[in-house]
Formats: sequence, C-alpha cells, structure tokens
Amino acid sequence: MSRNATQRYVLCYDIADPRRLQRVHRRAKRDGVALQYSLFECHLNPAQLQRLTVDLRMLIDSSADDVRIYGARFDAPIIWIGREAHFDGVLLFNNPLEAARRLCRGDTLSVSATRNFRQGHQYSLDWQEV
Repeated sequence: MSRNATQRYVLCYDIADPRRLQRVHRRAKRDGVALQYSLFECHLNPAQLQRLTVDLRMLIDSSADDVRIYGARFDAPIIWIGREAHFDGVLLFNNPLEAARRLCRGDTLSVSATRNFRQGHQYSLDWQEV
C-alpha cells in the first residue's frame, strides 16, 4: 500500500474507566465514523493508522482496557492493544477459508504470543504441513 492510499479499518474498544472511555471515544471520532458507541469505521493511510495506534496506547490502561483495530481486507493485520482476552479454543484468522482448508487437510497450528508495551500483543501462527 502506498503512503497516501487509505484502507478501511474497524476500531472497537472496551474501556474500564469512564474518564478514559471519553478520551478514547473523542480520539476515535477524530479519525472515524461511529457505527455504535464503541465501534468506528475509519479510512486511514499507514501514517494515520500509526498515529492513531500511538495515541490510543497513551490513552488506555493496558491492564484493564481493550482496543482492537481490524483491517477490512481478508489479509489485513489485526492490531490488538491492551488487556489480553482469553478465548479458550478460539483463534482469529485473517483468511478463514485458508485456515479451514489447512485444518481439513490435517495441518497443525502452533500459536505463540508475546506482549510488549509499545507494540501490544503479537501472535505468531506457524503451520506444520502434513
């Protein structure tokens, strides 16, 4: 994607403190259109996405709050900022059809997670082919 090309993103959040909630909501309104109170559609270029991510990291309490930015394309990255949600047995895939094809074929998936204050959660998915 070029520096000025915009892409559509969905921004959603769950903020524990009312004061932080107001601040995050105001920041989200600067770049997006509210679809629901804590759900926004944003059209951002890479620089705008980076600025939004940095701003949100400064506004939230990463141990109590949860912010997610989903790219609208099937192969777009998922940006996850804040507390880690535990979904037993649930994985999010950018390309669910490819994941289903691999799982049906018998490939196995290993998942490793790292947490970094500046970069948020980073997940590594590695397929082992049969």
